[in-house]
Amino acid sequence: MPVSNITETILIVDDTQSVSDFIQYVLEERGYRTITANNGTQGMVMALEYRPDLILLDIMLPDVDGYAICSQLKADRKTRDIPVIFLSALNSQFDKIKAFKCGAVDFVTKPIQIEELTARVKSHLTISTLNRALQSSKKDLETLVQERTKELEESNKKLVELNSRLEKTVGDYRIAQEKAAGEDEFRTKLLSKLSHEILNDTNIIVGFSELIKATDDRDRQHEYADCITDSAGSLVSAITTVQEYNNAITGKCAVDIQRVNVCSALQCVCQKYADRARRRNIEIVVNNENSDTTEIFTDEAMLVSILTKLVGNSLKFSEKGPIEIGASSSGSSAVFYVRDTGIGISGDLLGDVLEPFVRGPKTCDNSSKGLGLGLAIVKAYVKKLNGELWFDSSPGVGTIFYFSLPTSSNGIIDADSLAAMRFDGTSVLVGEDEDVSFVLLNEILRKYGVKALRAKTGKELFELYRQNPDISLVISNLKLPMMSGTEAMKLIRKMSPSIVTVAHIPYFSAEDKRAFADSGCDSYIDRPANEMQVRELLSKYLLRS
Repeated sequence: MPVSNITETILIVDDTQSVSDFIQYVLEERGYRTITANNGTQGMVMALEYRPDLILLDIMLPDVDGYAICSQLKADRKTRDIPVIFLSALNSQFDKIKAFKCGAVDFVTKPIQIEELTARVKSHLTISTLNRALQSSKKDLETLVQERTKELEESNKKLVELNSRLEKTVGDYRIAQEKAAGEDEFRTKLLSKLSHEILNDTNIIVGFSELIKATDDRDRQHEYADCITDSAGSLVSAITTVQEYNNAITGKCAVDIQRVNVCSALQCVCQKYADRARRRNIEIVVNNENSDTTEIFTDEAMLVSILTKLVGNSLKFSEKGPIEIGASSSGSSAVFYVRDTGIGISGDLLGDVLEPFVRGPKTCDNSSKGLGLGLAIVKAYVKKLNGELWFDSSPGVGTIFYFSLPTSSNGIIDADSLAAMRFDGTSVLVGEDEDVSFVLLNEILRKYGVKALRAKTGKELFELYRQNPDISLVISNLKLPMMSGTEAMKLIRKMSPSIVTVAHIPYFSAEDKRAFADSGCDSYIDRPANEMQVRELLSKYLLRS
């Protein structure tokens, strides 16, 4: 084949000459241009020099193993976008997972099958070529097409991020399942269902990307781009749901108790589903028996998530409306419910409907997607909020889900009563090395009659608690000198398991979330301190004590 017709170059990195020659012959017979390297160092140099369209990389190399080479390629801006397919006689699940963690897009086992190799090479080159074609044509498209292309690029970036999140999720499940015998079936179900969802949406994305490339009809391009966007959204939803369930059952989602307006929470959920319900001619009715200003103490994000999942479940299994979402209060409890007139829950599912992966045999919205984790997350969140969950269902009549949540130790607390609280004579231990942050927090505590004992280092924080064992609340910056606040509060909790510890953090980034989870703290407040947060913190823990 003339060189002028060759558009794709493949770098083969393998120290076995016979294997390298064989692959080179097979690929060149199919019109690809090939270059070869017999060790990892040479392969890295050639990748930087030639910038091939795809790299076939052996794992067992004489100087540097393929995993290290792949990691270097993905760390270098010049080569990180080149797809890498591993070639190896290693065929264990561990080796494959390690390969994908390094950034590889595929894994072909030796001895090499010609059809398998060429099919995978063609597939990944097509994806890579398509991405480059979309980028090069972006300037010639109209404004709407440019926006669609940008959405597609963002979707591709999200896919990379989602792959990383998926690896972490799978890793978390591996650790959890190793701790408990008999959970292999659970992991198999999760991976099977998640893989099915991901493969479906990924195939749709790749398929419609091919169609965009193949047509000049802009109306069709817009239509195909919409399909890609929908599938990317479905992919995001599937992985986010798995992460949410994982965080719920492993205790990694912290409960953030604050004042929540009941009416606002109900309206928020209703508005979220307004368009979807309108498209199916289903009315969502809000029935709030409380006043519009009624507030309870709970985690707002968890409450909204519970109601959202219950309403979404009702929409999925209802052919007509209305769907009613409501709330009432009685003493120290708030009772919420979601009622529908859907197909109901069949008798064989009644005992398992709140368990993970359990789904009804059919839906009313023609949707076959879903992992069956929504109600399991609802169950986990209600438990975390010290509430109760129950339901009543009749096939062909409908279903109503109830859940009750404690409002506070004194029932519903109005804003005036909360602001008038005093805790005279109460002492709180504060770990803070920054003067400005301590002064602000101390002034807020003094306003409510609380005395702050200050420690400037983690070591001092621990020693002060040893000297004052009657303290019932510790607030600390997690990054104190000499000993971190995290370590100091772990020691304090080891000494007194019932002690309430609160993290004082500047912002809630991913790093802060990990530090907060590691600290084992009961709650957190902003740094510098926010009076409303501190006031609610005192009411939650000191009123209780």
